[in-house]
Amino acid sequence: HTKLNLITIPQGALQAWRTTEEGWVGVPMPGGHFGPVKDLSWAPSGNYLISASTDQSVRVCGEWQGQGWYELARSQGELH
Repeated sequence: HTKLNLITIPQGALQAWRTTEEGWVGVPMPGGHFGPVKDLSWAPSGNYLISASTDQSVRVCGEWQGQGWYELARSQGELH
């Protein structure tokens, strides 16, 4: 799998790029949270990313057959 450079923007979206011989290339990412991302963590394999936001949601994303990253699961309701 490809190493990604990942950032979050204040509205909660995730943006990712990978480097190629031609330069930086955008990687499709799922829609973001409705609030700022406060924490995120990669699975040890690098195949999954989990993020938590001030909007009280958690999202799990993963790469799908080399076609980009997709939301695989999200929390439903408040987190305690």
